[in-house]
Amino acid sequence: TKFEVALRVVTRQMLPGIITGILLAFGRGIGDAASVLFTAGYTDRIPTSLMNP
Repeated sequence: TKFEVALRVVTRQMLPGIITGILLAFGRGIGDAASVLFTAGYTDRIPTSLMNP
């Protein structure tokens, strides 16, 4: 049908953008996690309370 053909054409046009968005989101997540892990790993001991740095 015309709908199926249009859906396949539109899906093929959307696919590169969807893949790009997934890769950018994955990279952003890794970057955010890396900064938190670096900051948390910089301390030499685990704090016992919020007021104890």
